[in-house]
Amino acid sequence: MPYNLWAELPDANQLPTTSSIDLLSGLHRRWTALLKSLSAEDLKRQFIHPETNERTSLETNIGIYAWHGNHHLAHIVNAKKSDDATE
Repeated sequence: MPYNLWAELPDANQLPTTSSIDLLSGLHRRWTALLKSLSAEDLKRQFIHPETNERTSLETNIGIYAWHGNHHLAHIVNAKKSDDATE
């Protein structure tokens, strides 16, 4: 299946969006607890990222994830503004 068709799978197009929000909320609660427990030394630890095959620190990867989430949020906000303007 082509990569860009993931949103057409039954779990994505037949369930309410709240099910995805619930998953993310639970995941973020767990990550918050974990990340708060890490020391500055822990955050400097590095790993090989599976997508890029490059070394990256936990600190850098956390920042990238935060940016990625904000990027998606901006898309949602803009889509809602567009929907509101057409009503």
